[in-house]
Amino acid sequence: MDIELLTITLSANESKRFERAGRRIDVIDAAYPIAELALTDTNGGAAGFLRNVDVGIFARLGYASFSITNGATAQTVRVLVTDGDGGSNKQPGVVRVVDQGSEKTIAGAQYFGSSTRPAAGGVVGLAGLLAGTRPLALKRVQLGSATAGELTLWAGTAAPASGPVSLSLRNKLLAAVATVPQRATGTATTITPSGAELPGGISYAGLYVPANGIAELPLTTPIVIPAGTWFGAVGSAVNTDVKFIFDVEEL
Repeated sequence: MDIELLTITLSANESKRFERAGRRIDVIDAAYPIAELALTDTNGGAAGFLRNVDVGIFARLGYASFSITNGATAQTVRVLVTDGDGGSNKQPGVVRVVDQGSEKTIAGAQYFGSSTRPAAGGVVGLAGLLAGTRPLALKRVQLGSATAGELTLWAGTAAPASGPVSLSLRNKLLAAVATVPQRATGTATTITPSGAELPGGISYAGLYVPANGIAELPLTTPIVIPAGTWFGAVGSAVNTDVKFIFDVEEL
């Protein structure tokens, strides 16, 4: 078997002929489509044509020679010629590694920010997120307060009854429009909200936060907040503030 890789420099619309016989021809590399590969048989007649071909195109048939005609843009191409059934499995050109995180942000479904409930006399603060018509994947969450103590993560089938539910999430695509999921805060009379204060409330985990500090909940996988569900933090005591800092994706 005889295999040869030809590197051919072509001006715009230029044609070149090669007296090179083979049984297979592959386009290995080309920045732009090749206008024509014309294969000629031993009698000088046409054996076959490949027109407007790009990288990865090949033909398997006998030929005595071939000519190549470029398109409107000058380029250097590589053509593999073989008299057997050899070929190439190499990925041609430049491989672009896609940053999926950036692609997701460009799609407009990545959000970050914080939901805060200031301290108020005689009540406990609640601060968190209310998923809209689609679930949210909570990838990172941090809790904060001016008062040291254990803040508790809660979920509810609706936002805290005392509200408000008015602040849209901040989109990581900075020019994006307002979002359907929202930041929602409220209050309760104790650190265990009643069903009237937080409909369908369920507590999940406590996290100690130092005074004027931030503590992060260690997550190995995202927390998925179903559509219409509230998820957030309940303060450590009455008359204390609570801050819920988040990084989420709308699914």
